[in-house]
Amino acid sequence: LLKTHFSTAERLDFYPRLKEIISSLKIQSILDIGCGLNPIALASQSIKYSALDIKEDDLFLVDKFFNENNINGEIIVSDIRKLPKLPEADLCLIFKTLDIIEKKQHKIAFSLIEKLNCKYLLISFATKTLSGKPMKLARRYWLENFLSSKNYSYKTFFSNNEIFYLMKKI
Repeated sequence: LLKTHFSTAERLDFYPRLKEIISSLKIQSILDIGCGLNPIALASQSIKYSALDIKEDDLFLVDKFFNENNINGEIIVSDIRKLPKLPEADLCLIFKTLDIIEKKQHKIAFSLIEKLNCKYLLISFATKTLSGKPMKLARRYWLENFLSSKNYSYKTFFSNNEIFYLMKKI
């Protein structure tokens, strides 16, 4: 199933590493914004999982997975660009979503990051174009400058086709 979804198919080999990172944070809850099918690869019975996406078809599959695997999970159908009220969570995941919702000024991204009530954020961006060519700038300096201005500590790491920013917000 994960192979049928573009983003999760690209991340298949990296999910074990993501699970290690999440486990090391010793969290009890996740809010996954623009989740797609990530919850199927990342959710566990020991962590409450809130899955938010605009695509109801993906969320239907995620909800079915939650129910069949006794996972304390909820689905939220929403357009993140409208900055809805979001549940509190220890960790917020935003994989390959911020570049999609806004191309230039990043006002929505900044507002979203400030609004999130979470201890950690794990945000990713593509490092390759859809045709597979490396992007000119994989790092998102606009995000790094914003995080520094807010005194959020962060570190970066890479998979084959994504850059990840793990930050401590609170």
